[in-house]
Amino acid sequence: MMNTSAPYRLLAVHHLVEGRGHEPTPLDIDEVIEHLMVAAARIGQADRALRELRRISGSTRSEGLMADRLERNLTTLRDSGNNGGRCVYP
Repeated sequence: MMNTSAPYRLLAVHHLVEGRGHEPTPLDIDEVIEHLMVAAARIGQADRALRELRRISGSTRSEGLMADRLERNLTTLRDSGNNGGRCVYP
């Protein structure tokens, strides 16, 4: 079971990918995903969080700048072996 903040962070990612929010930027999605993955790793639920992020990324409504940034975060997490949830770009 994920901690109580994780579903809210997943919802925030979902809303950002759909273009909701007050002038969101790609940095907003980076921050939400980083907090989500750090929290999920602490409770041993990083794999579940990644599955949920992939589900959001694969939804038919996921397109555009924020969806691209989500995909970039997922690629970075995959390539880094999850890196403790840190989505750091070169």
